[in-house]
Amino acid sequence: MSDIQLVVMHWLHVRQLYADNNWKSLQEELRKKTRALPGLLPGKPAKNRNLATALGAGDDGKALSADLRGNAVLKGYLVLKNTTIRVISGDLSEHRADVLVNSAYRFTGGPLDKGMVSRALLMRAGQSIANEIRAKIAKDEHPDNGIWETKAGNLEADFIFHINTRHTETGSAEVDFENLIVSCLQRCHNQERGSSIAFPAIATGVLKRSKKIMAKTILEAVEKYIQHNPRTRVRVVDLVIYEEEMSKEFVSFLKKSPTWDKRFKPVKYLVDKLKGKKVPGADGNVEDTLRVKIYAGSLKEVEQCEMELDYRLEELITTEMWSKKATYEKRDKKCISGLTKEQISILEREADKLNVRVEVNRAAKDLKIQGVADHVAAMSDHVAAMLADVYDEFMKKELDKHLAKGIEWKYSENGGEWIKFDGDTNKLLEEEYCKDSIGSCSYLSCDGRVTVDFAKWEGVDIDGDEFLLTRVDVNQPKVPLSWAHPVEEFRLVSLKPSDSEYKTVEMELRKTVKAEIKEIKRVQNMNLYEHYILLRDQTSKKLKRSRDVETVPLWHGTDEVTAMKIVEGKFDRGYSGKNASVYGQGCYFAKNASYSAKSIYSAPNTDDEKIILQCRVITGDWCRGEQNMPAAPCKPNSNIQFDSVVNDMNDPTIFAVFHDAAAYPEYIIKFKILK
Repeated sequence: MSDIQLVVMHWLHVRQLYADNNWKSLQEELRKKTRALPGLLPGKPAKNRNLATALGAGDDGKALSADLRGNAVLKGYLVLKNTTIRVISGDLSEHRADVLVNSAYRFTGGPLDKGMVSRALLMRAGQSIANEIRAKIAKDEHPDNGIWETKAGNLEADFIFHINTRHTETGSAEVDFENLIVSCLQRCHNQERGSSIAFPAIATGVLKRSKKIMAKTILEAVEKYIQHNPRTRVRVVDLVIYEEEMSKEFVSFLKKSPTWDKRFKPVKYLVDKLKGKKVPGADGNVEDTLRVKIYAGSLKEVEQCEMELDYRLEELITTEMWSKKATYEKRDKKCISGLTKEQISILEREADKLNVRVEVNRAAKDLKIQGVADHVAAMSDHVAAMLADVYDEFMKKELDKHLAKGIEWKYSENGGEWIKFDGDTNKLLEEEYCKDSIGSCSYLSCDGRVTVDFAKWEGVDIDGDEFLLTRVDVNQPKVPLSWAHPVEEFRLVSLKPSDSEYKTVEMELRKTVKAEIKEIKRVQNMNLYEHYILLRDQTSKKLKRSRDVETVPLWHGTDEVTAMKIVEGKFDRGYSGKNASVYGQGCYFAKNASYSAKSIYSAPNTDDEKIILQCRVITGDWCRGEQNMPAAPCKPNSNIQFDSVVNDMNDPTIFAVFHDAAAYPEYIIKFKILK
C-alpha cells in the first residue's frame, strides 16, 4: 500500500487561475504536494504542448528525432490516439521506415522515375526494384487500389508503395489523393507491412499541385484514418518534405488540427500518473494500489472531482478477449492451447511490467488481457509476438515431420520430364504449402523471383514462363506425376487439346480409328490404381521380370453408364458375356481401338457419340482362351495360373483377364466416327 498525494483542482478553478494569470500559485501548490522540482511541472500534457516548445526543450524532441538520418530535421509532430505524425525536412531516399511511399507519375506508357523523389528512390534502391517493376509491366499487372508494392532494395525500409498519382481523374484532388493515402495506411495495417510509413509531398512536383492544398489533403487523410482506426498497427506516420519552406506549410496545418487541445486539466495529470506514464517532475513508481487525497476549494468541488475521476478511470480500464479479436484465426487456437508454462510465465512477467492482468485458458483456447487501454494494446502486441513464435515453432516441427517422411517438390516445363527442386527450395515450398495449401508464395532463384500458385499447381518465373508443379510423398503409394492436385480418392480431369497428354492419347486412337474427338478425361481413382500397382508388382515378382508384365495401351469399348461404373469402381467380370465370351468369362480388351469402337461394344448415344476407355492391363504370361472359360488355366506341370488369355498366341489382338484389379482405365474418350 502506497500513499501518493496528488493535488486535484477542479477545472473551474484552473480556468479561473488561467484568467487571473495566477498559474505560478497553482504550480507552487502542486510542487509542495507532489514534491516536484520547481519549474518542471508542465502547464499542459507533453503531447499537447506547442510544437516549438516541445521540440526545443526537454527530452520529447530529442526522442522523436533520434532516428533521423543525414541532414533531416524534425519540424513538428502531433500525437493522435496511439500514432505519432511527424513533419520532417529531409530526403525520403535516406529516411528509415518500414514502408516508403513513392509518388509515381504513371505505371504504363512511360517511366516511373519522372519525378524527383521517385528518381531518387529508384536510384538508391538499386536494380532489383527496376527489374521488379519491369516484370509487373511485362505481365500487364494493374495496381491494387492505385498501389504497386515492391521490395525496398538498398533503401532503409522493407517495402515501397508506388502510388499512381493519375489513378483517379475525377477533378477533385483532395478526394482522390485522400483515398490513395488512406489506401496506403490500410495496406500497411492489413498486410502487416510494419508500424511506420513515410510519405513525400505527394503531387507537388510533376503534377504541380498547390502546396497548401496538398498539405491539407495529406494531413486530413492521415488524421481521418487514425480517427477511424484507433488500434491501427501504424504507430508512426512521417511526412518527409525535401524543401524546407514547404515543410512549414505542413507544420502550419498540423497546428490547425482540431485534436490540438490547448487546455490542461489537473485530472489528466492524475490519469497519466495512474496509467504509469512518466509525468515530468513526479518521482517514484506506480503501485497497484494508490491512496489519492483531493485538495479543493469546497466539498462540492471534491465530490464533482471524484465523479469525474471515477468516470475517467472507468474509461481507462478495458478487457480484451483474444477470441473476440478480428484477427483471431484457427491457428490462434492451436497456439494458445500449445503455450508452455514457461511461456505463460513470460507473458505474466511482461503483464506485471505494464500493470495489466493476463489470464491464459489453454483448455478454452483463449486468453484475457485487462487493464488501462494503452497498456492492454501494448500487452496485446507482446501476446501476438509470443503466439507468432509458437506458430513458427509448430510449423517447423510439422515441416521436419513432412521432410522426414520424404516430401519431394518437382516441376515440369513445356510438358517435359519432372525435375526435383534443390533442397532449400524444397523446404521453402513445403513450409509455405503447410501454411496455406491453396495460397501462393514467391522465392528468389538464381535467375530471379519465382511465384508459385498452390491452388493451380503452377508457377511463373521472372521472364513470365510458366511451369507445372507437383508434390510427391515418397512413402505414400505412388501415383502418376501427371495427376492433378490435390490427389483425391476419385477425380475426372478434363484434358485440353493443347496438352501433350491429350495429343498422345489422340494419336493412339487415330492409329486405327477415324474419329472426331469430343473430349478426353484422365481417370484418377486412387483405390483402383493402388490395387492395380500392387497386383502388377506381385506379378512382376512372380514372373521374375519387370518388363512385359503389362500391355499399354489396350482398349475397351462400352456405353456411358457402364463406363462410369468402371472408372468409379472397377472392371467387373459380371459384365462378361454382355457382348461375347468367346475366350472365357473375363474382361476383354483389344490391341486396336478400331475393334473396341465397333457399335456392338461401344454403343452410340442419341448424338452418335461413342465411349471408349484407354487402359493399361496386366497381361503377364498368357495362353489361348476358350469359350466360357471361368478362369485362366494353370501352366503345364504347375499350380500357377496364366495371367491372361488371348485369341492368337503368335499375334494376339484380343486379351481377357480374370482379376478385377488387372486393368486400370487411364482415359475416357468421347468421340464420333468420321464417315
